[in-house]
Amino acid sequence: MIQFSINNYTYGGQMNQPLLSTKQVAEELSVTDQHIRTLIRSGFLTAIKIGKREWRVSRPELDRFLKERTSN
Repeated sequence: MIQFSINNYTYGGQMNQPLLSTKQVAEELSVTDQHIRTLIRSGFLTAIKIGKREWRVSRPELDRFLKERTSN
């Protein structure tokens, strides 16, 4: 069972993590929203699709992405 709310999600009752919009991620990384969507489409950043157009990125996924980019 997956339950969604505006600012966090729960998967199987075991995980509770904040979900960030592509706009929030873009602001944090100082890039455009379109660039974040490109990263999602290309598989560099994992996201959850909500509806037809909306994507959400978990905080741990964003942290993983940043760590991976800064360690190279």
